[in-house]
Amino acid sequence: MPLRGSLRILDRAAEVSLVELTLAVFFPLGTATGAVATGLTLRIRRMYLTALEDRAARLEIERDQRIRLTAAVERSRVAREMRDIVGLNLSVMVGRADGAAALAAHRNERSAEAEHPGRHRPPGHGRTTPRPGRAARGAEERAANSAQGP
Repeated sequence: MPLRGSLRILDRAAEVSLVELTLAVFFPLGTATGAVATGLTLRIRRMYLTALEDRAARLEIERDQRIRLTAAVERSRVAREMRDIVGLNLSVMVGRADGAAALAAHRNERSAEAEHPGRHRPPGHGRTTPRPGRAARGAEERAANSAQGP
């Protein structure tokens, strides 16, 4: 049934007020929701970037610490190797000097004191490390045999 007169105006007014109601309620609500969503997104992004910057700083510190630790380990390894090499060479030099002194004493050379100035060592001071190899043992035996005499 078609509406007539004032009812038609009321029907038209109800349609207009429904559109106005929709615009008056839902548009601000949608705008507020969009603003809140945008604000939350920006806040989360800022927090994420801050966390990334903190992580990058921690990783840089860890990298520097790892580099320093690696350098210290390498220095320690080199120091151990140098100590071993110097100790071995010193042991060889002392052995050769003892052998030369024994040989000079066996030959009754006057230069025995000149070749071995460290003859007056305190008791207990001597070789504390064994000489490696068969050649070194042979040199010790020859020195001992030559010291006993013919």
